[in-house]
Formats: sequence, C-alpha cells, structure tokens
Amino acid sequence: MSVNHIDRWIKQFPEADRIFILTELKSILAQRYFSKPKIIQGLEIIIRKVSIILGFATPADFLKVTSFIDHQPEGKSQKEFLALLKVISLTKFGLDISNHNPVNPRYFIYLDDLLCTGDTLFKGLVQNTCGGKNNGWLYQGINNQTHLDYLLANNAKILILYFVIHKHNYNNFNFRLKSQLGQDISRYYDAYAFKWIENDFKNMDSKLDYLFPTKDNQPKNILDYSKSLNITNDLGVYRISTRPTTETFFSSIENRVRFENIMLQQGMKLYEQAGDSRNVRMRPLGYGLASHKNLGFGTLCFTSRNVPFNTPLVFWYQKYHIWLPLFERKFVPYD
Repeated sequence: MSVNHIDRWIKQFPEADRIFILTELKSILAQRYFSKPKIIQGLEIIIRKVSIILGFATPADFLKVTSFIDHQPEGKSQKEFLALLKVISLTKFGLDISNHNPVNPRYFIYLDDLLCTGDTLFKGLVQNTCGGKNNGWLYQGINNQTHLDYLLANNAKILILYFVIHKHNYNNFNFRLKSQLGQDISRYYDAYAFKWIENDFKNMDSKLDYLFPTKDNQPKNILDYSKSLNITNDLGVYRISTRPTTETFFSSIENRVRFENIMLQQGMKLYEQAGDSRNVRMRPLGYGLASHKNLGFGTLCFTSRNVPFNTPLVFWYQKYHIWLPLFERKFVPYD
C-alpha cells in the first residue's frame, strides 16, 4: 500500500479528523493486522502449542495422526493457510504432509484466519449448500461412515484453529450447531486462537474490543436507522457509555468514542448512497448476517491476503466510484 493511496483515502474525511484517524488506526493495526510473515510464524506457533496441550512429544507426532478439513474453494483463505502449513510441516517439523491421509485420524484440523459471524464454519461443517440440507463435512464419508459418526465412535476431535475468534459469534456457533444436529457434540471439538475478540456484549465484564458506538449525540440519520430495526431495546445496537469498565483496546475512552462515531457516520453515508443496490447483510460498520439487527459487525481485524467485509465499510467498500477504500477486498464466491 503506497503513501499516495493512504493520502487519497484519508482526504475523504474532514480535515479536522485526519491526523486523529491515522494515529488511532496505527495503534489498531499494530494489534490487529496479520502480515504474511506473522501468519507463517503464527501457524508454526499454534501447531507447536496444540501439540504440547494434547500431550505429543513433537509437532510431527501430532500431525501424523491428524487429518485436515479442506472445504473452501480456490482463492479462499483456508486453502492458502493449508498450503503454508505443508511448507512449515516439512521445513520446521520434518514431516511431509503434502499427501497426508491417515487411515484412522485422532484429530481433524479446521484452519482459517478469522471467525467473524461463524457462518463459514457452520456451513462448512453442516450445510455447504443452500436449501437447509445437512451435507457439510460432518455428513461426508470416512471409513464407510460419516465424519460425525466417526467422531462419536472413535472419540476423535475437530481442532478449530483461527488467528482471531469473535467470542460472541463462536458461542452462537455452538448453539447453532447443537440445534441443527439435535445433539451436543461440544466434547468432540475444541477451538484455539491467537486472539479472542470480546464482542460478547451481554457479558458485563467484556472488553468490547471492537466498534460498538454509544447512542449519545448521534445524528438523526443514525437514530432513524436504529429505530427502523424495530427491536425492543438497544442492548446489541448501542454500547452503554460506562462500558467497558476499563478501556484496553483504544488509546483512551474519549478517543474510542470519537473513532467509533467517525467510522459509523461515514459508513452510514456509504450505506445510504448504496440505495437499492444494498446487500441484505450490509451495515455501516460492516456486514453481518441478514438476521442481525445492529449497526454492523464492527470488527477491526485485517490480514495481508484480504480484508473481511465484517470490518466497517470505510475500509473496503467500493462501488460506483463513490468511495476509495483503504484496502482492496478480494471476493471469491462459494460453489
């Protein structure tokens, strides 16, 4: 990304806000931007960490009894991460897993970069096509049975590995999985991440380390939008001004409020300009699920390979040349 590109992006904001935005964003990216070297280093660290937790003498011993879930199409993050892991396994652990297919695996690794809504994980495991049919990985075959039956019969486990997991949405994934399967299989999977984002807004002790603006002093178009959601309370729409009890993510609580409001109000302009072309999942602070009634997902997590559309619109949205985004978003549809 060139200095000229950053300059063009920031000049779309009011002049009085530009230095502030860049200063706060520098701090955010230091915490939440995953460069390719950081991803490669992180993959090695997480495999070593999990192998120790599970009681293996070496990462190679762990990987020898592990299979890999690979359900995403070419161009998606999962395939890129699995390709990196093959190189790491050979160069760092001395094990070639390029044609690795253990007959009776004890573990199955699900590897990806960011768990935001959890929808990709759910669809990959349970429903990989539209229509409500259970035809995801759990229902595909291994040793003349489904993966689900194999897990239960062999006390095997899925290891869900991410760089970032949003806690509220992982909890929702657990509930959704149990509801869809009609049984609780939580003992057959564990999740590991470098960073757990505390977006569990119902938890009074949550750090709320994502964009979650307060209702105070919002302009009329923001208030009109939230009113149109037709919900009984604002709990998941606006942050209570006294939360979090201690600010740990933004440089100060005052800077948090200012940064959130800038992102929200500029995002609302883009949302309004999109008009009838708006995707049903579009929100000023980023895409969520169609059922979400809020101002947007609000995550502030980025990787060198892509920017999730769950981040605020100002970072990636580009349509009809009405806005120059800071990051280029690569969109790869599922088959």
